[in-house]
Amino acid sequence: MKTPDSKPTLAVHALILRYDRGQLEGLFIDPAEETASGLWTLPSAVLQGGEGPLQTLEGVFGSEITKCAIQFAEFGSFWSANEDEHDGCISLGFLGLIKPDCVPQLSHQTGDSAWHSLSCRPGLKSNCGEIVDAGLEHLRQRINVDTYPLALLPTKFRTKQARQLYSQILGQSIAPRPFKAWLRRRQAVTRTGPGRFKRNHALKHDWWLD
Repeated sequence: MKTPDSKPTLAVHALILRYDRGQLEGLFIDPAEETASGLWTLPSAVLQGGEGPLQTLEGVFGSEITKCAIQFAEFGSFWSANEDEHDGCISLGFLGLIKPDCVPQLSHQTGDSAWHSLSCRPGLKSNCGEIVDAGLEHLRQRINVDTYPLALLPTKFRTKQARQLYSQILGQSIAPRPFKAWLRRRQAVTRTGPGRFKRNHALKHDWWLD
C-alpha cells in the first residue's frame, strides 16, 4: 500500500537500434514464460542508490560496449503505474545506436532478447510503446541538429546507405540528388575515397531554416 513517504521507482529503459541489411531494427525483450500478457518490453534496469543512468546501462550491456560501441542519448522521462497500484515507476528513456556488427550481451533481463524491424515490431507493454515512439521522434529531430543518426552506419559508407537510412527514419522516400545536395550544404560527411564517406559529428548551420 502506498504511504505518504513512499517514492516511485526510478529506472532506465533503452531503445537500442541498429541498421542491418537495409532495415532499421530495435532490440526487444521476449516476455518470460510466466508473464500472462505476452507483451514484449525494452531492456531496462532500476537505478540503485548513488548510481547514474549511464552506470545503470553499463550494468545491462557491459561497460566496454556501453563506452565504445553504443551511442547513447537521453530523450525523456515516462511515468507508469505498477500493476499492484503501488508507487509506480519513472523511466528515463535512452536511445542507443549501434553498428550492425555489434552484438550486445544483456544481463539482468527477465527474458531473451531479439531484433525486430520497427516497421513490424512486436506487441509492447503500453509504457514501452510510448518510449519507442518518443525515441524515434527524437531520432527524427536529430536529423536537422547533428549527424547522430549516421552512427547507425559503418564507419565508411555510401550516400545511398545514408539516404535509405534517413528514409526509414522519416518514413518517406528521399530523392537522391536533393539528399546529396543537403549532405554537401550541411557538411554532414567527409569523402574518404571513391564513393565512400564518413560522418562529421556537427552540421553546418542551414540558412534555409532561418
